[in-house]
Amino acid sequence: MRRFLHIALLLIVCSIATTGCLRTKVSTKTRYIIKPLISDGSTTVDMERYITAFAYNVDTTDWAVASYEDALAMRIVNKTTGEIKSEPAAIAEPFTESIGGGRYWVEMTLNNPTVMLVVIDPELKVYGYRKQTIGENMPKTYESVIFYTSKKGTRYKAGAWIMCNDFYIDPSQTPEGGGNDQTAEGNVTE
Repeated sequence: MRRFLHIALLLIVCSIATTGCLRTKVSTKTRYIIKPLISDGSTTVDMERYITAFAYNVDTTDWAVASYEDALAMRIVNKTTGEIKSEPAAIAEPFTESIGGGRYWVEMTLNNPTVMLVVIDPELKVYGYRKQTIGENMPKTYESVIFYTSKKGTRYKAGAWIMCNDFYIDPSQTPEGGGNDQTAEGNVTE
């Protein structure tokens, strides 16, 4: 009987010890690395300048960037209530590791399962945003974003990104194109 108790006690101690040792920690913390690209519609190349990027711990179902000015000011607006947020959870900085071609890449640390990413190219005056779900236990996440110089319309989809060009003018609406010189209003196009 005493031997049985020793074995039972030993099994209990071993199971408690191994349970604590085998427990894995789940984390959504990641270094989110963005590679900016530029395309004229036929050729896509690495962008030769830094972009601005930031993230909020919200979902794009409820939140959006209302204008280029809001993007520059790092503001987002709730689509239903009109609430404004102006303090991002993360702001990108230049990517510090030297791996193939990462000269103008940017990075930020994210620690939420769902985030809204916003990117801006101040030279083109184009911005974009998207929802991003962060995987568990991924120390680094790489993403590319393509800024198109030839896309027509004020809003267009580029992969998962909703890209916005508030300054786009439809050529048919200019005096040279026979229009009335007004900025084209548009829905998101493919």
